[in-house]
Formats: sequence, C-alpha cells, structure tokens
Amino acid sequence: MYPAHHGICEGNKDKFSGKLRERSFGKVQLVTNKKTGARRACKSIGIQSPDQWELIKAEIELLKALNHPNIMKLYETYQDGYTIYLIIELCHGGPLFDRIVQHYEKLRSPITEEQVSHWMRQILSACAYCHERGVVHRDLKPENILFVDSSPDSPIKVIDFGLSDTMQRLRETAKEVKEKRGGVGGAVARLLPSFNGRHIIPWYVRRVRMQRAGTPHYMAPEMIRGDYDERCDLFAVGIIMYQLLSGIHPFYVPGLDNEETVKSKILTVDPPTTGEEWQCVTSQAKDLVRKLIVKNPKKRLSAAQALEHPWFQYVRVRI
Repeated sequence: MYPAHHGICEGNKDKFSGKLRERSFGKVQLVTNKKTGARRACKSIGIQSPDQWELIKAEIELLKALNHPNIMKLYETYQDGYTIYLIIELCHGGPLFDRIVQHYEKLRSPITEEQVSHWMRQILSACAYCHERGVVHRDLKPENILFVDSSPDSPIKVIDFGLSDTMQRLRETAKEVKEKRGGVGGAVARLLPSFNGRHIIPWYVRRVRMQRAGTPHYMAPEMIRGDYDERCDLFAVGIIMYQLLSGIHPFYVPGLDNEETVKSKILTVDPPTTGEEWQCVTSQAKDLVRKLIVKNPKKRLSAAQALEHPWFQYVRVRI
C-alpha cells in the first residue's frame, strides 16, 4: 500500500500542470513528481469550517486504510494554511455518468451486457472489500466512479469517500428518537384514556436514527428512514446497473421529479424491467437488478452474493 504522509506542500517536489476537473469541493490538477516523473492528480480543498475539516480528516483516514485495485489510491497529503492537498491516483477517462450519456443520448445505442458486467464486477468488488472492513461509502453514483483512461476496457476507480464512515462509528453516533405510533395501533392509543399521566398504549415508539448522507437519487429506503447498514450501498449499485442496462434512472424523470418526489418513489415504487428499453436485456441481468433494488435490505443481495450471481457466469459463457 502506498504511504500517505502529512506535511507542508514542498514547492519543488511536484510540478503542477493544467486543471483536470472542478467540483463542488474544489479543483483537481495534474501534477508530475520532478524526481520520478510519476503523474498523479492533486485534489485541493479549501477548509471553510471545522465540520468540513472533520469530514476531510475522516476521508483521509479511510483512504489510507484502503488498498484495492478499484478504489482511488491516496499517495500523500499536504496542508498549506487552510488548504488541504491530496495526491491521488490519476484517472483521465472521465466518470461512468459520461459513458452512460455517450451511449444512450449521443450514440443512441445500449451498452452491451458484456461491458456492463465488466464494470459491475469491479464496482461490486470494491464494495465487497469495503464492507468486509466495516466501511460504508454512502454516496455511490455514476459521477463517483472514474475510468483510468478512455479505452473501453479501462479499469474503474470508486472515488469520493468524503461521506463514507465505518458501521461501528455510525452505530455509536446514532440517536434514539420518539416517533408517533402510526396505523391502527396509533389511532387506538390516542383514543384510550391515560392514568397518572401514563397512556395504556404509548403514543410514541422509540427508534434509532443514524445520520443520513448521500445523493437523494441514489439513497436506499432505509437511508431515507435513517436506520441502515452497508447494504444501502448495494441499492445504489442496483440503480447504477439499472441505468447501465436501460439508460433510464428508475426513480427520476428529468423535468418532472425533484428530491422529495424521488425519495417518495424510492420508498413506494417498484421500478419496471419491462418496456422497449428492456427488450434485449437478458432475464439473468434483470434478476440481478431486482435483487439489488429490493426495498427490504434483509432481502437485498450483499456485494459478495451479487458477485456470485449466475448472470456473471452466463455473460462469460456467451462471450
């Protein structure tokens, strides 16, 4: 594993080149090590608040602990005043989102199942690795999956662990809240009299609520409710696979939906795997999608189970 060092950025160590991309957290530039000639990316982040600093520190600690071929490598970290510099693996093939757009909007051509399986295997492998170590990404989406280069067979890298955390820490920081009892039980509880200030049937139930995180369009139902585990990542992976196979987001219609309607659909709607977009998709692929976007996390496949799904073997045989 590459070591991650903390220190002041040495002006004569790396040569900064052009800007690779700019995102809400800051900018990413190409850097070349003057001694070795190694080309890396430098993600610079301006610290705006103590909370942001805590998030960045958590991301650095997680990346230092992870070493997987499909997870962005962190090589070094530097601090210069209120700016943090992360020297990371160089990926110039663009995000998965761009390839979805390229196929379905520009080329008007679906992505082959062979290609989808190649990408899905890598995404699931990264997830399985993280989950085995108790790490939950919490913000998996096509924009957070990068290609190393522009070739069709380019390896992919899962990036942006800024919202990631360990299940242990998430459970330790979870809060117990009181919620009104719903349904018939709640209605009966409110009708019954109370004695000495106590209700025969409590009006409220106590529930554990964990910190919500991520992009609403890729949130699992249990994430929206605030009680989740690592299986929330698999729901997001299921949405990504749905998009790869059909070119459509299962819960979002551009121009019609907003964050709230998307969350409502995620909680209540079972997206179809029928229609024109799905005519050429195999039943095995549809089966894996359905088993990833099932709303009950207890019925959802784990990353390791998904990697054993017959679809992967079927695609290999077909090739």
